[in-house]
Order: sequence, then structure tokens, then C-alpha cells
Amino acid sequence: MPDTAVAHRFIPPHWPIATGNPGLVDQFRSITNTLRGWSKGVYEGQVFCAGVPGSPVMVGDADVAAAILFEHPDDFPHGEQFNRLFRPVWGRGIFVAEGADWKWQRRAAAPGLHGGRMKQFAPMMSAAAERTLADWRDDGGYVDIHAAARQLTLRVLLDAVLSGGEDFPSIAEASHHIDRLITQVGRFGVMDVLPIPEWMRPPTEQRGGASNVWLRRHAARMVARRRNAPPRGDMVDLLFAAVDPETGQRMDDELVRDNLVGFIAAGHETSSYALSWALWLVAHHPPTEKRLVEEVTRVAGDSQLTAEHLDDLVFTRQVLQETMRLYPGAVAIARSAARDIEIKGYRFRRGQLCLLATHAFHRRPDFWPDPDAFDPDRFAPGRQTTGRPRLAYMPFGGGPRVCMGAAFAMTELTLALASLVRAVRFEDDPQRPLRLGVRMNAFVGEGGMWMRPVAR
Repeated sequence: MPDTAVAHRFIPPHWPIATGNPGLVDQFRSITNTLRGWSKGVYEGQVFCAGVPGSPVMVGDADVAAAILFEHPDDFPHGEQFNRLFRPVWGRGIFVAEGADWKWQRRAAAPGLHGGRMKQFAPMMSAAAERTLADWRDDGGYVDIHAAARQLTLRVLLDAVLSGGEDFPSIAEASHHIDRLITQVGRFGVMDVLPIPEWMRPPTEQRGGASNVWLRRHAARMVARRRNAPPRGDMVDLLFAAVDPETGQRMDDELVRDNLVGFIAAGHETSSYALSWALWLVAHHPPTEKRLVEEVTRVAGDSQLTAEHLDDLVFTRQVLQETMRLYPGAVAIARSAARDIEIKGYRFRRGQLCLLATHAFHRRPDFWPDPDAFDPDRFAPGRQTTGRPRLAYMPFGGGPRVCMGAAFAMTELTLALASLVRAVRFEDDPQRPLRLGVRMNAFVGEGGMWMRPVAR
């Protein structure tokens, strides 16, 4: 049974657990769908490696994963493959920096990115949700909910991270290049994972292509202009104000630019996935829909949601937390062993890619009773969590490198979900039913998530 009794037990689409070890074909398929390379043992707490050249070690043991992230973070950096994919986009920014360079940036940026500070972005986030509702009223037909969520989160990023887009030729052009960048960045190919000389791999500079060049050029122009402009109260100002409390070091314009672009690349897609899955789940579970609408109406009536409403949207946050348990933004977290090391009886070789199995931890029946069921009350205040490993739930990663954008994302998602569900209900498109898929490292609706928003 689920953690709590619910009016209707609801089992949404879920990826089938492997019945054995992956074969050679599955290993190649795992380049674009990580879960294809998982064995049944990964879901049972084992550490598994297929033995195919270049194949990663799958860490399904939550205690081993916790040791990697919390006890040995310096021994398990992102690694060569990660840097090859992302450094062209994130440059010197905190998302790819390692060692001392990462530590001073983290110390400098952390105070500006804590939960309380994120409430200042609430007006931008609520306005983006209202704009989405206006689009739906004008359209009136079936929409791809994931595409709509991408557009909503992009509007927030343009306002909160890119100075409203005023330094770009047009919002439409900026949206186009950001979408292209995000679909290209982080896409593994066979040449990225095979153990071959570096000169045989695709040139690193090509990652992100022309859209990467375009976005970085215009972001640099915006940062230079904003440096001496009046504060706007956005992410640019937070990074300008960031200072390492130990050394007094501040970010130069290039590093601010790198971190802004990194924030977009790291957060846009994951937030849109979480919002679209939450909307889909709520639409298909009437008891949850009813409770969510009642909560938002009680908290805010019919007024636009603000930062003052956030603390009272308790059940709304529970829905999001359960959504990210079932459909995490990353089904696994990648790290690379910097040296030969043994952890809890398992040996990792220098340079070995390790994938920490987020999805397996989130679906373990010994961590989560009835794990495939959708039950937001698992996260109700005061629920007993004794006995669960610290990484039984890790939608934003864990350890010192836990996602710095988590507070921003939860503020955005809470306001967006509450605003949208209060205003509309959703009807499935009978011609385009949901088909669960995995694209790179996240769950998607193959061909879209088509529903029709209908005003309440």
C-alpha cells in the first residue's frame, strides 16, 4: 500500500525494471537512454558494470552513492566526459569548476541563492504563469503541456537571468537559440564514450554550435552594460554582489556570463519536465486535483499568487516532491573516479565513469512502500522517514555539489503549478495518448504531452 490511504490508488506510467543484465545492444542504446544499461540488480542495491569498453559503473547501493557524494567528493569530480560535453557552454562557471576554483565560487554565490532570497523572483514567476494562461485562452485547443512548460520556464529565465531579454535582438530569437542550445548540449554520442584517443573525438568547441556562440555573445554584452547600471533585482545583481567571505574574491564579467548561461542550461529543461509531469499527474488523479485547487483557493482566493503565499502552499509542494520522485529531472548523477579507490568493498578505477542511480533509489520498495503509486502524502509534514538512506530521495543531487538552483526551481514550480491548476482543468487528447520515454537522462512524453486546458 502507499504511505497513506488515498481515495484512488493511481499508478502512472513507469519504466519497466530490467529482468537481468543488459546485453551489448542495450549498452549502445544506453547512450541515448541511460536506463537501457541498467541491470535488475541496480534496482536491488547492487553496483554493476557491464564490462563493455567505456561502459559506466551503475551504483544502485545508496550507501555507496552517499559515500561518493558526501565523504569523497574530491575523489569523484564530474570527470573528463562531463567536461567535454559542458565546458564549452559553462566555461569557467560554478557548474563545471572543480577544486579551489569551485569552492570559492560556491562560497561567494551561496548566500544569494538561498531560499529566502528566491522569493524576490516570485512576481516574475507568477507573471509567466499568467501569460501561459492567456496563451491557452487564446488558443482554446489541445496543447503540448511540456512545450508550454518549457515556454513558461523560459519566460522566467529571460526575466530573472537575462535582464528581461532587453539586450537581445528579440525574445523570439533568444528563445530559439536557447532551445537549440539545450537540445544539443549534453547529448552523448558513441565517440564520447568509447575509450579512444582524444584527437578522434568531435571537437569540444562545437558543443552547442552557433546557438552557444550567439547566446554567450549577447549575454556578455548584457553583463557589461549592467555592471554600471542601476540594480534590477535579478540573478545578474546577485552574481555581481557575490563575494567569497574567505578571500574577498568577486566574479569578473566573463565569469558572471558563464554562470548565467550555466544557470539556463542546467535549470530550464529540468524545471519544465517537473512542471509538465506535475500537471499531467494532477490531471489524472482527481483527489489530488481537488485538494490542490482547494488549497490554492483558500490561500490566495482568486488573486495573483505572490511570495507571501508560498509558505502556505504545503500540499502543492508535496505534489511537486512526489512528481520529482516518480520522474526525476535526472535518472542518474554522473561522477568520475579521480583515483583508484575502494568504497564499502567496491573498487573503482581511476577515470571510471560512475552513474549514481537516482531513479532506482526513488523506486525502491524498501525505501518507499508501493513505490510506483502516486501519493503526495508521502511528503506530508511530520511523516516518518526514519530508516531511509539519506539519498533515498535526491531530485537535486546531494553532497557539497547539491544543485544551487533548487530554491529557485521550487519557488518557480510551486507558483506555476498553483496558478495553472487553480485556473484550468485538463482533458486528454484521445488521438495522442501519453507514451513514456527517456531522452538522455530524463523522462519524457514521446511525441509530446497533449491535453486541452479548460477554464474552471
